Amino acid sequence: MMCEKTTKSENHLFQKALSFFIKDKIMEKLPYLKKNNSRENPFWAKDFEERVKSHIFALENLPFLRIRISLEKAMSALSVFILVLSFPIVFVVHDAEEVIVQHRWMLAHRESLYLRFPKARPMINHLSSLNTKAFAIAALEELFVLIVATCYVLVDGIYSTQVWSALFIAFSFHLFVHFGQAILFRGYVPGVVTSLIVLPYSLYGLWSIWLITSGIEFLLLAICGIVFIGVNLKFAHWLGMKITGEK
Repeated sequence: MMCEKTTKSENHLFQKALSFFIKDKIMEKLPYLKKNNSRENPFWAKDFEERVKSHIFALENLPFLRIRISLEKAMSALSVFILVLSFPIVFVVHDAEEVIVQHRWMLAHRESLYLRFPKARPMINHLSSLNTKAFAIAALEELFVLIVATCYVLVDGIYSTQVWSALFIAFSFHLFVHFGQAILFRGYVPGVVTSLIVLPYSLYGLWSIWLITSGIEFLLLAICGIVFIGVNLKFAHWLGMKITGEK
């Protein structure tokens, strides 16, 4: 009975250790795991570190896993230069297309949109009333949010990675919305060209975030980011129309 309990405890702790996957993270958790297990079985705790080291060695000698470990170790440095710092720039490139063509496109296609999507009439009216200046102000407000989030990451603020990741996932979701709109409209919609251009950057960012989060964490970040962006977008449009005097 005691042997069975020890085996279960051993398997549980090994699974817990393996969840950290990267060598450094596993080694960080060793003291905690050894301390907690030693209360029930002090003899098992003695060779726990050797067992974990042995398993790490086996992991690192599997080609695919060795590559993934190397990628994850490099992610923190790469993400700063490739993802975090370039995010506001990518946003400007994408939103510039929308600012330039959105109002004229909506006015030109408003009637056909009414016929094809009658249930979306309130949204079509709203977007048609949003002139170029108001849309630009709304885009500037969103850019300000992204710059603040970027600076927060650079100063290593509390939960800065989660905040930035949530915004990035929401931005990437926004790109796919453009693709969906283009498919439904069966033609060009504002933002779809630059969405296609920045898609590789977006996919790389999503993959990078996926590497450092669990599936549940990724889903929660996505939900929080999309909800925040939706609320902030409504505020940004209101601000643009307020400043420009549009109703």
